[in-house]
Amino acid sequence: RWDERLLIVEDGSCRLADGTLAGVTLPLLEGARRLAAWSGEPGRAIAAATVLPRRVLGDQRSVRELLLGRPLAETLRWHGQDEGQLRWQAAA
Repeated sequence: RWDERLLIVEDGSCRLADGTLAGVTLPLLEGARRLAAWSGEPGRAIAAATVLPRRVLGDQRSVRELLLGRPLAETLRWHGQDEGQLRWQAAA
């Protein structure tokens, strides 16, 4: 449910009962991987999934500031930017 409206999830999309598109069920990191492959710009795809949403919400800290003091287990390590096959794994 979204507020009081019923959501129908089917074939990777999420729609309201009247058929209006309400979202997708694609995980964020998979979306970043696909964007990197389509655009050929993995660094920008990673930023779009990680840093830029914080900027939109008003958080202007640098990446260094965001990571400083954060447990390694809560971070991701990205691989494959040069080969065009973006992947990630838990850093710890």
